[in-house]
Amino acid sequence: MRGASNIGYLNQLLALAGWTSLWWLHSLKQPTLVIMDKDDPIVALVNGCILAGLIPNSRIHVMECGHLFIAAKPKETAEVSRPGAINRQTITNRRPLNQLHTA
Repeated sequence: MRGASNIGYLNQLLALAGWTSLWWLHSLKQPTLVIMDKDDPIVALVNGCILAGLIPNSRIHVMECGHLFIAAKPKETAEVSRPGAINRQTITNRRPLNQLHTA
């Protein structure tokens, strides 16, 4: 099996850099939980705030354990993700960024 060609790799990078879901997030109907980390070195918290702000009926939960919160805090992640926990442990997307609850 051969690896990707340089042109194929370049095309993948261009597609990734130019694609966004922002234009259709408003059409999501299901309740959505966005879990982010306060100091994630890979995905900034503001990205999760944008998602939660654009997805109707969404909530954001902010953790403090790095990018791999599922591995670092599996019990807390499971508790937050449990059906029914969304109203108790997360915040609505209507609060200002400076009022985010951190776990």
